[in-house]
Amino acid sequence: MMLRTLTARSIILHSGRILDGGALLLSAEGKIVEVVERKASVSRRSSGELIDLGEGVLAPGWANAHAHLELSSLRGRVAAGESFPSWIKALLRERTLLEGSDYEYAVHEGADELLRSGTTTVGDVDSTGASVVALKSHPIRSLLFREALDVNDPARREAVLGELKAPIESGARMLEGVSPHAGYTVSDPLMGGLAELALQRDLPVQVHWNESSDERSWEGGQPSAFDGVVPPCGAKETLQRLDEAGLLRAKTSLVHGNYFTEQQAALIASRGVLIVHCPGAHAFFGRSQFDLDGYQRAGVSVALGTDSLAGNSALDMGEEVALLRDSHPGLSPGAAFQMATESSATALGLSGKVGTLAEGAFADMVLYEAEGDALERLTSREAVVRRVWVGGLETSL
Repeated sequence: MMLRTLTARSIILHSGRILDGGALLLSAEGKIVEVVERKASVSRRSSGELIDLGEGVLAPGWANAHAHLELSSLRGRVAAGESFPSWIKALLRERTLLEGSDYEYAVHEGADELLRSGTTTVGDVDSTGASVVALKSHPIRSLLFREALDVNDPARREAVLGELKAPIESGARMLEGVSPHAGYTVSDPLMGGLAELALQRDLPVQVHWNESSDERSWEGGQPSAFDGVVPPCGAKETLQRLDEAGLLRAKTSLVHGNYFTEQQAALIASRGVLIVHCPGAHAFFGRSQFDLDGYQRAGVSVALGTDSLAGNSALDMGEEVALLRDSHPGLSPGAAFQMATESSATALGLSGKVGTLAEGAFADMVLYEAEGDALERLTSREAVVRRVWVGGLETSL
């Protein structure tokens, strides 16, 4: 078997392991066949092309655990607003101005922006079908969460479930998941139908949960800014509804989770569910400090995502990691790096396949120009992306 071999000054295998020298042996199928720890051993293992990347730092590509690429054309067009529901109203107004081709173009442009900044895998919530079309021929690896909501409308519910029963054309570079949008837009019957579908096809699940304080008051039946925006979809708290439907499981991630109790965190941890934090969106809306420590004390793993350009200024996972470290000064570079690679891969159901440079993983890699402490530089805006590979194929930046 002919293997390509890549060597570099430093190779970050994962957050806890960095090789000085060494090499990766890649198969023709774009996977890592072997990690060679000593550069002196490379010539004995290699039987094909040898590529010396010089003084750069080779690292696994970022895994973006949550995005809405179809909204990439809305950068700067939607203000944060006085409340989260007011932002939703403004977003919906802007979306009425978009057509199908606008969404497809936005997906492609957003994926390009991610690649340029070192993201090789994206978990993308697709509400229009545009991502299925636009990402078929795009080099980025994607997990498409097909969005579902019914706002308590039985006819809409049946249509959504009927559409989702037909799988997308998936493969190694485009995989499928399902996204019940949120507790305030998904009825109990739809939650149950989506849980059955996810279980049958072993699909990753992603749900927006407790992004704003308005959600909590709305769920509790108190006056809320959501009144008049969407009708109530369930009488119980969203986390309880998700659990009763069977949607709180190991392949589920909850996005945002900005408001929670110790009991809720304990339940999330017991079910093996991850939280996806989006630091850029958090800053965009001017929210108070994200309680990372509270989740970690409860044993909940936290991954990172960018969210959309309707509520963020960039699609750049390196910036998300730096923002996280800015807001949590005690967080180590390794821990921050892990959240945007290994933890995000787990949130997408791709643990061991992306977010790491290990035997059997996809050769999804980024070469950085970075001096000194590699993890410190990569997590603090001090590294420059030079080259990107997805499945062993170099992309054009």
